[in-house]
Amino acid sequence: MDKDFVRRNRLLWLIMAASFLTPFTGSALSLSLPDIGRQYGQGAESLSWVLGSFLLSAFVFLLPMGRLAERWGKARLFTLGAGIFAFTSFTCILADSLTFLIGVRVVQGMGSAMNFATNNALLALAYPKEKRGSAMGWMIAMVYVGLSLGPVVGGTLNHYLGWQSIFVFIGFIALGVFLASPLVLKDVPGG
Repeated sequence: MDKDFVRRNRLLWLIMAASFLTPFTGSALSLSLPDIGRQYGQGAESLSWVLGSFLLSAFVFLLPMGRLAERWGKARLFTLGAGIFAFTSFTCILADSLTFLIGVRVVQGMGSAMNFATNNALLALAYPKEKRGSAMGWMIAMVYVGLSLGPVVGGTLNHYLGWQSIFVFIGFIALGVFLASPLVLKDVPGG
């Protein structure tokens, strides 16, 4: 089997896993907001920030992270983003207040921005022009898989294991991405 083919497919799987996390997290947590509200004694207005703080942070940091990736390196920033996402996922489990949970979600959004600011560029660097469209299509498909599976998997986890189990689930996926990144991204030219 062609070494470039294997290398590119490893990269694609890594990018797809990272692309799955953000939409899955949002759609999975939306079903657990009532349970989070009961735990912290908060209403809908305050709970909206559990999702909103993450999305706002990811949006605000997206362009600066793209610029930082140009200076610091796309592979390094992608790896750091996955590490931040994993760390904050596990930290959310320990939140003793809604304010703390929202603050951690802001940092998690920054980690997500690091991944989204670099994943297209990493694919573009690794794939020849004629194969980029297909690779990016698979990456985008994982966004929709995350959106679709979020309510089902997140609802099941929340119902049987509590809302913290959603963060455990995404934390382990992000940890896998973080640990695999140095191995997979070392061969990306210009990464």
